[in-house]
Amino acid sequence: MTYDEWKTEHAIKKADIIRKKNLIDVGEIVEYFNFDNMVKNEQDFCPLYKDNIKCHNVETLNCYYCGCPYFKVNDKPKTVGKTTIASVCIIDSKYKDEFYENPDEHNVVKIHCDCSNCFIPHKPSFTKKMLTQTLLDNTNIRDFNSILEYMRNKQLKWQKENDTIDSY
Repeated sequence: MTYDEWKTEHAIKKADIIRKKNLIDVGEIVEYFNFDNMVKNEQDFCPLYKDNIKCHNVETLNCYYCGCPYFKVNDKPKTVGKTTIASVCIIDSKYKDEFYENPDEHNVVKIHCDCSNCFIPHKPSFTKKMLTQTLLDNTNIRDFNSILEYMRNKQLKWQKENDTIDSY
């Protein structure tokens, strides 16, 4: 499964929860996607929930943006010299790190973004701000499925405009 396929599957899971629980405002969504609530009520949302394990060591963890909107996987990475950049943080978070895949048969090393020390997308305030901004960007949106579709289209548009990893 590619990262984009995972993100789509994850968006569907979120939309299903929101529809099932009839969450109609941003505050309700943020509150419901709190780690403690999700572990208790949505065991299938994350494989870590079964063992009550957080993906990031932060006191108040919000699980709505499990896949950070600032993380970009380059499905067709470009090799420059002996290096390939496989994924990046598009805001260059000070919390990000990198890890290196062992060289391939051509001695090319893949560099991956390591977000394990970053908690930005897991803050309730971040989730609230991002969801609220989505609503403000298009005041015609009335239901959350439309919001998810709008966000997906906005992301696809942004990806087309910023298609190359070199633009970072």
